[in-house]
Amino acid sequence: SIFDASYYIGFLAIGVTFVIITGGIDLSIGTVMMCAAMVGGVLHSNLGWPMWLSLISIIVVGGLFGLVNAILVAKMRLPAFIATLGTMMIAEGLSSMVSNVQSVTFPLRSSSDGYYKSFFRLDNNFPIGIFVLIVFVLLAAVILNKTRIGRYIFSIGSNMEATRLSGVN
Repeated sequence: SIFDASYYIGFLAIGVTFVIITGGIDLSIGTVMMCAAMVGGVLHSNLGWPMWLSLISIIVVGGLFGLVNAILVAKMRLPAFIATLGTMMIAEGLSSMVSNVQSVTFPLRSSSDGYYKSFFRLDNNFPIGIFVLIVFVLLAAVILNKTRIGRYIFSIGSNMEATRLSGVN
């Protein structure tokens, strides 16, 4: 039950692992997740968007916040702590504005629009989200330990200037 209710946190942790290894930090990940879910929920519940389009909007909102964080940290050279603290506050405020400070509920699994909640379930209703998470953890481990990009990520976290001087952009 605990694994079934919380495997999504593991997916977030995989992404943040890459950021932390580079020596950065992302304080905004939880509030961005909440903001994206609120936007998707409001689009579906209040504006009548189809569920598939609302789910795509959740990914787009999360991606846009990630892009903003990337620009602030990589291009504008703001400290990751400060940049993500700012986007955390923006995400919190935006979700409050979008939802009008009301809770938003998504459809139940048994309803016609609740089909997406069965993505991590087998036909007999057995939860498989934790097993999908394990596959992604192993994939992330392979990327970090067996690929060039993984070596670069560790190198940036160890010494960014030495990595730059060795020819890594």
